Amino acid sequence: MYIYRISRIIFFIIFLLATASSENPTLATSPVDINLSHFNPNLLYAEVYNMSQNPQNYIGKTIKLIGQFGYYQKFDNSGRPLPESRIPICIIGDAMGCCWIEIRLMPINEAEFFQNYPAHDSTIVITGICDITYNQQLQSSSLLIRQADIQVIK
Repeated sequence: MYIYRISRIIFFIIFLLATASSENPTLATSPVDINLSHFNPNLLYAEVYNMSQNPQNYIGKTIKLIGQFGYYQKFDNSGRPLPESRIPICIIGDAMGCCWIEIRLMPINEAEFFQNYPAHDSTIVITGICDITYNQQLQSSSLLIRQADIQVIK
């Protein structure tokens, strides 16, 4: 009986030490505060919509999500696109494809990124810091992912 109790206590102490160890990557080194990359399209859309309506709960947090790559582009007076004016975005749509939210992206290395854009509508994984940007002309705000690490998955 005495040996049984001692073995249980030793097992419990070993368990506590193992779970509290800083070498456990899931406890100590996870750089993502909010991981949305495993959400289905409806849940992802709902959470990103929540982010756009309540940005104060997300600003400064590291976010990971999956979406479609796109960009805004300005045109000159003759209607030709100005390649240097591209603004990368991530498009998050619901499962039906009728609604979407756009998140502006600021890549980690913009100069390198702008030379090698992903194809339009590529599926991308983004990890970056959530923020908002305000457009004075339109008097509206939108989501922004700063220091965005953008990986193409298809």
